[in-house]
Amino acid sequence: MKRINFRTVIVAFILFCHSALMMAFLACGLLTSNWGPFHIERLSSSIGVKLIAKDGLHLDDGRVLMLPGFVELPENSKVLAAATARGVEINPDGRVYGLIKVRRTCGNDSTMYDVSRVDLGYALEALGMGKPSRPLPKRGRALDYCRDVYRNGGWDDLSFEMYTWYKEYRLGKWPP
Repeated sequence: MKRINFRTVIVAFILFCHSALMMAFLACGLLTSNWGPFHIERLSSSIGVKLIAKDGLHLDDGRVLMLPGFVELPENSKVLAAATARGVEINPDGRVYGLIKVRRTCGNDSTMYDVSRVDLGYALEALGMGKPSRPLPKRGRALDYCRDVYRNGGWDDLSFEMYTWYKEYRLGKWPP
């Protein structure tokens, strides 16, 4: 009777597990066009935010930045605080972006870890927070589901989707 080499069994088992894991990631990438369960966006040139006050975002470089379309910011928005925690990016057109973690609650989501770029002005408009400089379009009933709720896992996915739809609507891309 031939002896089984324990080392050979362990190496074969590790190779089998590695191959199965690689095939799972390949299938995930082919089915969702997302290589792995991660979606992480970045800011190209972020500036730190020291303080959020009614008069604007107090930046690390000493400037006070008011979001486009607003004359007053909310001081106690959880979503605004979370979106500015990693700094903000100011685009050439004046729009201000931040990063926010989105808490995915649906088991069918292909993305498990999601950090998305958000336009802070449109996010506050969708949330109905702050004092806008002009009258905003009438808020639809769907925006009642867009809440200023930020928990351990991030901004809830329903509120994030409502923000996304509102932004598309404001940009003239919704309804399709």
